[in-house]
Amino acid sequence: MFDAGLLLEVIRGNSGDPAGFRIIEVNHKAEEVLGCQRDDIIGRDFVTALPSIAPAVFDLFVGVAQTGMPVHREISIPDLDLCYELKAYQPEKDQIVAIINDTTYRQQAEKRLRIKQRDLDNRVRELTILYVMTDIVERYGVSVDEILREIATILPGGWFHPEDAVARITLEDREYLSSGFCETPWRQESPISFHGWIIGKVEVCYRHEHPGEDEGPFLTEERSLIDTVAERLSRTIERVWADEGLRRSEEKYRLLFEQMHESYTLYEVARDSDGNPVDYKILELNEKAADIFGYSQEELIGWRLFDIFPAIRESASTIYGEVAETGVPVQRRLQEPGSGRWYELHIYRPQPGRLAVTGQDITEQKKAERALRE
Repeated sequence: MFDAGLLLEVIRGNSGDPAGFRIIEVNHKAEEVLGCQRDDIIGRDFVTALPSIAPAVFDLFVGVAQTGMPVHREISIPDLDLCYELKAYQPEKDQIVAIINDTTYRQQAEKRLRIKQRDLDNRVRELTILYVMTDIVERYGVSVDEILREIATILPGGWFHPEDAVARITLEDREYLSSGFCETPWRQESPISFHGWIIGKVEVCYRHEHPGEDEGPFLTEERSLIDTVAERLSRTIERVWADEGLRRSEEKYRLLFEQMHESYTLYEVARDSDGNPVDYKILELNEKAADIFGYSQEELIGWRLFDIFPAIRESASTIYGEVAETGVPVQRRLQEPGSGRWYELHIYRPQPGRLAVTGQDITEQKKAERALRE
């Protein structure tokens, strides 16, 4: 017989109910499993002979003795970190056969496997949340409101009990809630900061109580996840707000650029094979300048100045070239031969390889000056 076996005699009290059990036989395997010698326990009371296992199985033996029904159970002895598989039946009246197998190693292996599986599941949930979060925050043109609303919705899925988890993201005086959110005592939170100032927080709550883990009902990995989410949101909010500020500045600049009274043109200096300035390619201009050139702004981008106004090459080439080479700004009055109109130009080099020209139509002023002289 490969199983550990004991044969017990039922000891009954005055009422006829089972009151105890006496060991009347034990096999060699039972000696190994229970850590005892046959001669030391034969004839002795079961409880006093085997105190480590008796408390866990005594009531089961009583049930078998009372009903005659066999039992098959997994039992554990936490104090000794032991697990057993127990089968007990009544071969005849007032006798019980107990078959006991030590399943400690198997139970421990299964426990380690469950822990590894749980850790793997947690990691998959964590990576899924971070992956979806990355997809949300990197979406072109997405606003902070949209980001926080969507992340609050998906966040509970990263926790060990996703069906019971709810989330809230707070930013200044605004709240973004997952479905069914309610405040409970079982809560994790992590701050959202902006340039060192706390401006909000990320919260995850369980709606019901759960067994204790590393941080209340929460795992260490969940603390890491909520901190990572809050830190990424902090960086994302800084970036989005900076982008929005830049767009507002660009719009303001564009409005001022288009409404300025002077014409403005930014050129790229075109050079010949010897490196000398020979022409100027239009990179940017406002509507006033486009009106002078006689074309739309879109049409003029990329054109060269002397291709548009070949007649001014002789008079403008030297002035433009000197500013492009020396970087010393100049102010000149030039007449456009085609229309005969006069312009006061301010020519300067904003950076190497670029030339900027602002101009104001002074034709009427020139006419007035001529009239005064006459």
